[in-house]
Order: sequence, then C-alpha cells, then structure tokens
Amino acid sequence: MTKSRLQLVSVLLVAALLLLTACMPAGAPGAPAADSGDMAGDFVPVTYTYASRGVPTDLEAVQNALNEILHEKIGVHLTLEPIDFGAYNDKMQLRLAAGEPCDIIFTAPWINSYTNNVANGVLAELDDLLQTEAPGLWASMPETTWDAARIKGKIYGVINQQIFPKPWGVHVRTDLLEKYNFSLDTVNKWEDMEPFLEAVKEGEGITPIVSADQGDSMWRATYYGYDPLDDGIGFIGVRADDESMTVVNVLETQEYRDAVNLTKKWVDAGYFSSNPPAADESRANFR
Repeated sequence: MTKSRLQLVSVLLVAALLLLTACMPAGAPGAPAADSGDMAGDFVPVTYTYASRGVPTDLEAVQNALNEILHEKIGVHLTLEPIDFGAYNDKMQLRLAAGEPCDIIFTAPWINSYTNNVANGVLAELDDLLQTEAPGLWASMPETTWDAARIKGKIYGVINQQIFPKPWGVHVRTDLLEKYNFSLDTVNKWEDMEPFLEAVKEGEGITPIVSADQGDSMWRATYYGYDPLDDGIGFIGVRADDESMTVVNVLETQEYRDAVNLTKKWVDAGYFSSNPPAADESRANFR
C-alpha cells in the first residue's frame, strides 16, 4: 500500500481486503478485469494487484459481485489485477522502483519482498489505521499475530493468518509407495526415506528426488529447527527453542553441516541429479 493512496487503503481495510496497482492496457495478459458498463460510476477507484496462476476465467464475475458489496458499504469500486506468479515479482519491483501509483499489493517474504518494500519506503504505516478504521479486522487476530508483520515496531501490511505450525516433508507418488511396499508412517527424518529412494532408483531407473525450490539441497531451515529471518532464503535465523532469540548464521551451525553432508551422500547415491536443473525447470519437473 503506497503512501500516495493511504486514505484509500484505510477505506478498504474496513472491508478486510488487500488491493493495489494498474497501468496495464486492457486485454493484455494479466490485465485488470474490465469494468461492466457504467458500474464504476462515481465510486472511488481502487486496484488490487496480486500474484495468480494465470487469469481466472470468472474474474470479471467475481469482481462485479465484490463491487455490489463495496459500492453500497464503502463507496469503493474495486478492480482486480492478477499477474502470473512467474512475472509478478519482477513486474512489481519495476513498478515500485519507477514510482508508479499503486493502491494495494500482495507482498510476502517469498515474493515482492515485504522487508525490501518497507526498506525502500514504498509501504504506508498502518498501525493507527488498523485500530481506528478497521477495528473488526484488528480484533480478528491476536496482537502476537500482528507482531509478525512489524518491522522496527511498525506494521506495513495486513496479515493473512494461516496455521502457525510449519511442517516440512515430502510429496510421494502413491503408485510407487504401493509398488515398493513403503509406508510413510515409518518416516520421522530425511534418512528414513533412503530404503524407498534406493528401491525407486534401482527399480525405475530414475533419479528419485525432484526438489521444487532452494536447489537440490536437503537444507530447510524450519526442518532443522530454525526460524529464517531473510525472506525465506534460510541462512540467517533463530533457533526455535532459543529463549535468548540470538540471531545466527546457520551456515556455521552443525545442523547445516549435517544437511550438506546428507545432500552429498544422496548425490553420490544417485538420489539427486548431479547437475541440478534451473529453478523454473525444477518446478516444472515437480509438477
């Protein structure tokens, strides 16, 4: 939410929505949904730009249904602008760097970086607005949840509260589990997968592991007990059980050494490809 549209943001927060930018010709891929007739009228225009897997076929119908509510309740006309996940980060960074006007945007630790946007001064402080203009939204989540969005004590975004536990694990083809009579109930750590990986490698003649992110590595900060503090990269963090909350470079920890050694072991065993694919190819293989 950019400073130039602070008042519009405060209005939309009343409706507990998240919205932002436009500046794309109608009909272009990822362009905002077209307005139906004179529906916009004299209402305050606001655009919500967000990451999406393509443009939904019913986007305009959803937008019109939202506007029937927003027109009556808060006098706002909403335009939805989905941008494909693959292009969203670069497009938003270019827009924000160019100072293009925006209303409300999707920002997160892992895409269109929340911390970078705050550091670059493109997001408005919402602390006072949340409590005065959107008390229902503020009360819908405990203050400890809101604290997760604070940077130097200030809140710059509306949290999408999900589950607090963050389990890490594997996705496994059920046909192969059945074929090799392997139960995931026996798996409590990475190493417990080794008998299955060996069976698949030998029986199917394939490289068993496809990693969809972070390269072909067994390091996952959360799995090894760390809360990453670097937008999900996972190299600076705090031990989840460290009451002193000391920030550490995880590259210097025994846990990271263990992950690297396990990765080397699995590469040598043929469970990982010795030539990791590019990120987009890896994600395609995962699908």
